[in-house]
Amino acid sequence: MKNNEENTALHEALIRGHQSVAKCLIEADPAVSLYTNKEQKSPLYLAAEQGLVEIVKLIKEKAVEKNTKIQGKSPLFAAILGRPNKEVLKIISSMEANILNSKDEKGRTPLHCAASIGYLEGVRFLDRRLMDSHRKDHCGNFPIHYASSKGHVDIVKELLRHCPDSMELRNSSDQNILHVAARCGEDNLVKYFLKNVEFQMLINQKDNRGNTPLHLAKMYRHPKVVHLFTLDRRTNLKVLNDRGMTALDISESTLETSASYHGVQVSI
Repeated sequence: MKNNEENTALHEALIRGHQSVAKCLIEADPAVSLYTNKEQKSPLYLAAEQGLVEIVKLIKEKAVEKNTKIQGKSPLFAAILGRPNKEVLKIISSMEANILNSKDEKGRTPLHCAASIGYLEGVRFLDRRLMDSHRKDHCGNFPIHYASSKGHVDIVKELLRHCPDSMELRNSSDQNILHVAARCGEDNLVKYFLKNVEFQMLINQKDNRGNTPLHLAKMYRHPKVVHLFTLDRRTNLKVLNDRGMTALDISESTLETSASYHGVQVSI
């Protein structure tokens, strides 16, 4: 039986926090644990989202067989984006052969999501098991671009430790990780990149509109980031973008049209 939201009694028990009722329902009819509602969320998804280790374990024991195909939204994403719990992550990842390779509607892998929210334990767990560092989403962004857009220095370090050549990855706008950090105004991460010599080749690189990281910092009005670049002697202040402008040519009066013309096609 399902209600108007296509929730089963087990969905409702988990939504309302009735774990003892949920356990009884799973014991009585384990298959219901994998039924999806209108949002394509199964009770397993809801349990993973809430970090309910005992419920997730019980569903694995009772409902998930060797060749089970888990329907609906991947519970692995729920385990990362809900209340992150490493034990839940471990259990979910062992349920289905290809679950670690799942993608959401935006083409993001679980590693993209863990990198985006700064979930270091999750990144370490996933990075050891996959080569997802080199898988991009539908907008051409790699996990390290997600981490860079949010200024997660520890995540960037971890991704590079596991896969050093991630440093050179470009997204669909041909932007490196320093471009992304500069565009998003993540001054602490920009500072980290500028302090470490292995990133120096990123400083004056151009994207597909001819913009350097400094151009983007100026366009998107991030004065702290602009200041960091202008203080660094390695920054070439004379680099021209495709409109024939240096970063410092971009004044307040030209910011709006310039940002529109150089629109970054990155959705993070």
